[in-house]
Amino acid sequence: MKKKFGLLFAMATVINMATGNHFDGEPNGNVVHASTKAMDMNEVDPNSTAVLQGNPEKLEAEITQLTTEIIVHTESNAIGIDKKTTFLRNNADIESKATSRLNYATDADHTSFLNTGYIDQETYTALIDELMHVGMRSKHSDNKVNFDGEIRYHYASNNGSERWDRDSSGIRIYLGADAVLNKDWHAYGVLESKQSLRNYNNEFKLSRLYVVGKVGTSTVTAGSFGYLMAEGNIYDSGFEGIQIDFGGPVQYRLSYGETNDTKETAIATARYEDFDYNLEAGVYHYQRDDSKQNTIWTIGGNYNFSNFSIGAMALGSSLKDSKGNSNGYVLSLSYGELKSWRPGTYEIVAKSYNQPAGTYIAHGMNGIGSSMQGFKGYGVGINYTLKENFVAGIEHYKLTDRVSEAKGDTWWSHLTYYF
Repeated sequence: MKKKFGLLFAMATVINMATGNHFDGEPNGNVVHASTKAMDMNEVDPNSTAVLQGNPEKLEAEITQLTTEIIVHTESNAIGIDKKTTFLRNNADIESKATSRLNYATDADHTSFLNTGYIDQETYTALIDELMHVGMRSKHSDNKVNFDGEIRYHYASNNGSERWDRDSSGIRIYLGADAVLNKDWHAYGVLESKQSLRNYNNEFKLSRLYVVGKVGTSTVTAGSFGYLMAEGNIYDSGFEGIQIDFGGPVQYRLSYGETNDTKETAIATARYEDFDYNLEAGVYHYQRDDSKQNTIWTIGGNYNFSNFSIGAMALGSSLKDSKGNSNGYVLSLSYGELKSWRPGTYEIVAKSYNQPAGTYIAHGMNGIGSSMQGFKGYGVGINYTLKENFVAGIEHYKLTDRVSEAKGDTWWSHLTYYF
């Protein structure tokens, strides 16, 4: 117990020095370090839930999780488990650059702490690096207006049925800005540019403009923002409307508005997250462009252990396809954890799909599933951080149309730089 409190005290000191505040800073984040997970990069959304959007509770939760990892690691050492065993995800190849950046302590101080035997060098360095990254993001709020962005080049090679046998390539640029309106409200905007190199879009637009703030104990998002529905298995792009998040420990979300493909879209989800697993259920009701209404339900979860994560999701819809199909599933397995600011980190993902057309609006994959009448098959991919804020990745999808049985094969690759 003394070890635990001593370690927590040390971590509190590190957090305070790294962030420059006492958990009262507003974390920044609009585009940079948005979700870059393999299999979810068709529209890497500038409003990704992976970004801390003016929400101090998310900042505190992130630091809490890091502290919990230390405690778990310390207790494992106490019962005789090898010190190299850790619950940190993908911390092989971590450079010990963080120690030299901590100007509030000497090398002797670090050596003294490590010599206590409470934590090994690799875990210590990884956690300090994590905390420094969280701290750097939180300090952005000192500026009146903050800017960040992303430049991505991609190439997609498609084969199979004649209607899908067309390669595409292009450059996409996000430029985001956020501003503090007052202590409870932030405003966000994103300019988006797409340049076709081969069979891609040419456009320039203001793709996101929204506010996020507190109303009582709830967090409200209103305007034009990004929405990741059911881990991208239903939708992953723009949403115009309002979203309310509340509750705890079960987190509830209510949303109403429209997407690029639907109108009168009403959504209700409930999510529970623990240290090593999460569960979520949701209902998505909307009117399609052809005036037909559809309701999708989902239930799923993910379990994390060591460097692995396994997941399963069941989906169903009120609309059936021409063969009477209305129920489907997605299974996933991943290894590692990509961090765009840490060179050498990576994530490998494999997914098995079986989704009728009614179970998605515009699927978030980079394969051609959204162009099919429902699809089944698999996708695999890897993303790797080459340099700080510079990520490369490749994905492969092999899919079959659930109605026509036509085949589709896609190789999709990208280079992305965050700034």
